[in-house]
Parts: sequence; structure tokens; C-alpha cells
Amino acid sequence: MNYDFRFTIPATLTAGAYYYFCEVSAAGAETKRTDAATVTVNAPTPVITFTTHPAANTSFTVGSISGSLSAKATVTDGSTPAYLWYSNTVNSSTAGSPTALSAFTGETFAIPAGLGTGTYYYFCEASAAGAEPVRSNVATVVVEGLPVAGQFSAGGIYYKAITAGSTDVKVTNSGYVDALTAPNSYSGAVTVPATVAYEGVTYTVKRIGVGAFYNCASLTSVTLPVGIEQLENSAFNGCTALEAVTLPASGLTVIGWSAFAGCSKLPSLTLPEGLQTIGQNAFYECHELAALHIPASVTVIERNAFGRCYILSVTAAAGGAFSVDAEGVLYESGNILRWIPLAKTGEYVIRAETVTIGEIAISESKLTKISIPASITNINSNNFGSCSSLTDIVAGWSNPAECTTSTYSFNYTTKSNITLWIPAGTSGAYAGHAVWGSGFKAIVETP
Repeated sequence: MNYDFRFTIPATLTAGAYYYFCEVSAAGAETKRTDAATVTVNAPTPVITFTTHPAANTSFTVGSISGSLSAKATVTDGSTPAYLWYSNTVNSSTAGSPTALSAFTGETFAIPAGLGTGTYYYFCEASAAGAEPVRSNVATVVVEGLPVAGQFSAGGIYYKAITAGSTDVKVTNSGYVDALTAPNSYSGAVTVPATVAYEGVTYTVKRIGVGAFYNCASLTSVTLPVGIEQLENSAFNGCTALEAVTLPASGLTVIGWSAFAGCSKLPSLTLPEGLQTIGQNAFYECHELAALHIPASVTVIERNAFGRCYILSVTAAAGGAFSVDAEGVLYESGNILRWIPLAKTGEYVIRAETVTIGEIAISESKLTKISIPASITNINSNNFGSCSSLTDIVAGWSNPAECTTSTYSFNYTTKSNITLWIPAGTSGAYAGHAVWGSGFKAIVETP
């Protein structure tokens, strides 16, 4: 008969080595012992956790730097962690070129008093025996130059006077420059005030300056007050994490060139009544922008304002300069074709009264067929470009010379895939025309 006797290893064993064997005895038999079994209990791997991270943002004026950054970590085995502070060239604890600051091995780091104007990044690394080292969040230290008349920062926002001596200011960047090379100055949620007090003077915020938020890749939302009159060129260009923008309910008249270009996560935006101008490339590559309503006050929409807005649909208020037909196509003054939605497919017949196709109005289109009425006398540059699905064009002119057509038409489109349909008896008029006379798959007279 066989017997199975088991020994349950105690669950409460602490770290160490333990030895067990079994002794077997029976009446009249010699007692026997098994070989010893070794049970090794390893200590759990200690884990380091930062309980205090250094302050995310600290600002100073050059020559007036003081204070320190602090961090604190704990280890699960109760041991005391060792600290080492680092500086870096970018806002990251891994990328860039982290440099160990061997003089700083405690919970605090004294910010160097001699820093010059610029932006600096620091973080702390905690380590302990047997544990994986852990790095803290990055602390950004901004050192500003000595105050210049008409430019200042308050509440984490940078301002500069619109004109010398004026108390009307615009939001700018930490470099106080109207340029696209400025440092990334903002992150998270930003609310711009209507007025701001600085050294006893109250300033009125009128504009968002050129490149003020340019390439601020960590900016997530912006709220702008009534009183903002202009968003200057590239104001929010390249803000790839921007998901919410509240424009002023009134007073805004201009959205400048590329103001929201590259804001690829922006899903919606309400344009206020009173807006007059939407600049070139204003919403270029706003890939998630789904809808815009154009107020009746808008009188200018410049070229490519909605370029590469792949899912965008547009509506327009009645009584304004712009209108949208039943198929979602945007016209100006009823007779200028401004934009065909990139999501539109199939066939489209341009309005019979149309006289002009605006610049880049038909670009990257998914249409397979488009009909051009004889009323059109001008086709501006860069139309029919990158139209990879286009297979048929129906032209209404008896003579294509009746229409001034840019020689930049059909760029990046395989023209040889397109059949051009022309009125009966007009082949001679089309022959030899620089744009409409050759290069097509076929030029066919309609019956």
C-alpha cells in the first residue's frame, strides 16, 4: 500500500534558506530519512516611488535667481534611497542629453544663481540596492531677461505692447518675438485674461501674436476672452495636442495665416459673428475638425484655408458673402467656387453661374468626375492637383481659350488617367491648348 504524505511550506517564511526532510518509521522496521530539501525564500525586489516631484515650472529674472527644487522617494523595503540630480537639454528625463550633477546627491537641488536667459530642465534620479532606479518628473526653469519696456509676464503668460507705449498688448512667447523660432512657452490648459495688471498698470489684451503658441505640443486647451480682436499668423500653429479652443463670443475680426495649422486633434470650433477674415492655411491639416459654421460677417476666406481637413463639412449663415450648396460645396458671392470638401466622392457639377474657380479649390479631391460650365472664365493656380481618383472632366467651353487656366493645374495628378469630354465640334479649338489640349487619356466630343 502506498501513502502520500505532504508537507506544506509555511507561507510566513522570511527571506533565507530553509532545509526540510522527512523521517519514515514503522513498527519493527528501520527508521529512514529522506534527502534534505532546500527551500530558498528570496527577498521581494524593492520598488522606488517618488512621493514628491520637483515643481513643474519655475521662473526667474536673470540676476535674481534663488531657491531650490525638491524631490522625495520611498523604497518598499524601508531602505533610504540615494539621489542624483540631472540637467537636460530638452523637457524629458530620457531623451536629449541628460548630464549628471554629481554635486547634488540629496533631496534638494539649489538652482544655480548664475544661469543666463533661457529655459533649463532638471530632474532627480532615486536609486536603492536591488531596485530599479526611478526618475522624477522634469522641472522647467525659465530665466527671463531684464524687463524691457512694453513686455512682461504675468500668471505664466507673456505679453508685449502692440505699439510702443501702448497699454494694448498681445500674448506672445517667452522670447517676446514675432517669429516661428520662438521657444515652446505653454502647456496644459491656458486661459487668457481680458486685462492684466503689471507694476501698477492695467493692460488690455487685444491679440494673440505671431507664433505665440507655435509648436506648443503639450498645449491641450485655450480660452480667449472678449476683447481679442486678432489671431495673428501661426498663433497656434503646430499645437498637436490642442483639443479645445474657446474663441471670444464677439470682437474677433481676423484669424491669420496658418493660425490653427497642424492642430491635428482639434475636433470643433465655433467661429463668432463679427469675424471678417479667415487667412491662408488657417485650418490646414486640422485632421479631426469635423464641422465649421461660417458667420455672415465673414467677407474673406483665403486660399487653402481648409486644406487637408479630410472630414470637414462647412455651413454658412444666410445673407453673407459665402454660401454652401446642397452637396456641401463652398461658394463666394454665388459665382466663385472656393472649396470642395475632401470627403466628397463621386461626381460634382459646378454651378452654372460660376465664373471663377479659386486657388486650390479643387485639390486632393476624391471626386471621380467633375463638370465645368462654360460660364467659368478663370481657373486659378493649383487646381486639380493630387486628385488621384479623378477619371472624367466635362468641359463646357466651345473654346478653352475663353478661360484663363493656370499652368500649375494638375500638379501631382496623373492626367493620363483622365478622359476630357468637350462639346461636339470643338476638337480643333482644344488642339494645342497648353492645359486642355493634351496629356489626357482621351479627349472626346460629346454627342
